[in-house]
Amino acid sequence: MTDNNIRTAVFLSVQRALVGSPAPEIRAVSLDLSRGKIVISVYHDGVASDQLHEGVAEIITEVLADVPEGQEVVSSLVRSDAPGPVPLRGDPVFAVKGTTFR
Repeated sequence: MTDNNIRTAVFLSVQRALVGSPAPEIRAVSLDLSRGKIVISVYHDGVASDQLHEGVAEIITEVLADVPEGQEVVSSLVRSDAPGPVPLRGDPVFAVKGTTFR
């Protein structure tokens, strides 16, 4: 698989994992495929709830099922309160209406 094919497959995997699962406090999700690992950043408003932590764990589990064995997948929760801009890392995969990036 080429790097571009891997990027596309992971991007679609993250989007599929997000369908129906985003906790209400999620503002945006980004994907960074640099340095040989997959970094999924979840930007949220306010204090991270148990529901958010559980939702992110489910998303990561679904993505792990789709990527090649041995591929490192890392997640990060980043507090980014609305209406301020989200400090984007990588490429946006999901964003609620009105979200801006810096």
